[in-house]
Amino acid sequence: RLRALREAPFPPQSARRPNLADPQVRFVKAADGVRLAYAVHGEGPALVRTGRWASHLELEWSCVTEGPLLHELCRRFTLLRHDMRGQGLSDRGMPPGESDVWARDLLAVIDAAGFERFALLALGLVGVATAVQFARLIPERVERLIVVSGFARGVAVRGERSPPREHGEAWLRLMAD
Repeated sequence: RLRALREAPFPPQSARRPNLADPQVRFVKAADGVRLAYAVHGEGPALVRTGRWASHLELEWSCVTEGPLLHELCRRFTLLRHDMRGQGLSDRGMPPGESDVWARDLLAVIDAAGFERFALLALGLVGVATAVQFARLIPERVERLIVVSGFARGVAVRGERSPPREHGEAWLRLMAD
């Protein structure tokens, strides 16, 4: 199967990418009043991508690392994505939160978009923490959980191989400034 995929002719870019020139960004208030930005694109089975540590709903389309993946996902799925609190088009000046806050934010976005059951795609450390917490709290809504680039134990509990706690605190200070 892999060989057939490698040998298949690569379709022209215009055939691979749906028309997503002006993503319609919507907003919903989280339980604590924080305004969260979200967008729904594409057609097909429901797929929810968790928020990312650094994201922007409108700018991701032109990003060389995000754009091609988003376009491909929208060809196959109805994709819901959002900017986490303090990121992109969502409210600024809010504390970054924790996985339970992020999971509640994700639920607010999912409910606003009208998704009942869906596959949940988690990319990166924050996205994985959010998805695992969401699936733990509301398992009946999650049909599938796809986890990429996460870990089971955070820096505070990993032990000697962990970078010093000061590294993480320095990153948080840089992002807050």
